[in-house]
Amino acid sequence: MQSVLKLRGGQFCGETVAERSVAGLRFTETFYPPDFKTPKHLHVHGYLCFILEGSCFQTSGSKRREASASDVILHPPAQLEHEQFGTTGGRIFHVDLDTFWLNRFREYRALLDDSLEFQRTPLTMLMMKLYAESRYADTVAPLAVEGLMLEIIAAASRRLSTSVQSRTPAWLQTVKEILHDQFQEKLTLTVIANEVGVHPVYLATTFRKHAGLTVGEYVRKLRIEFACTELITSKRTLVEIAHAAGFSNQAHFSRVFRKLTAMSPTEYRIAFRH
Repeated sequence: MQSVLKLRGGQFCGETVAERSVAGLRFTETFYPPDFKTPKHLHVHGYLCFILEGSCFQTSGSKRREASASDVILHPPAQLEHEQFGTTGGRIFHVDLDTFWLNRFREYRALLDDSLEFQRTPLTMLMMKLYAESRYADTVAPLAVEGLMLEIIAAASRRLSTSVQSRTPAWLQTVKEILHDQFQEKLTLTVIANEVGVHPVYLATTFRKHAGLTVGEYVRKLRIEFACTELITSKRTLVEIAHAAGFSNQAHFSRVFRKLTAMSPTEYRIAFRH
């Protein structure tokens, strides 16, 4: 019988490329080579996993998923796991959650008994900001990190509460599909509302209730997520990426990018692209 590897707080399979401790939190950045397969293991602490590059098939508890860049996964402690990385390998930012932080997640019902995956949610941008803040060494970093962690708890809690308390209307899923397909284009609430057969005001209020963002904020987030991928994986200039993402000019793109990620596009490209 294959033994199960038990990992202490801050320990992860793969190659550790950076470790930092800020505001009582331990951050670990880990590199995984192409086709790397982890042994079966469990973590004594819970942790947040933010995929910076690459993709992997992950089995965690009762769930099996394909996780890729920008995905955020919240893992409870003592859960059996293993991963298989793809041909490009991967790079992951981990946030160790000791008893103190696990209790804060549980206090607001933001942590269940099984792992949770968050795709294209406010958590993505919050984790980007946390990653950026973890790299700063100034005296304000601990305050900023603690604030971001509390925002992450709130965002996870809201997402779970929304899923449990109310089902998403079928037409709202169609709206999201339209936004994902056409986020680079100039969209209006009236046109989208006509396509799904609801009033624009009802669309706007219902969308914000379920998504936690206005339609405009959601589109900006999709554009910045697209730009993040392009900055890491392509050799396009900032002007080209700005136009491809749907921004009218590079200056507007840079302002929105910094607001959502706490980094400039150039800083992001340097930080995430090795």
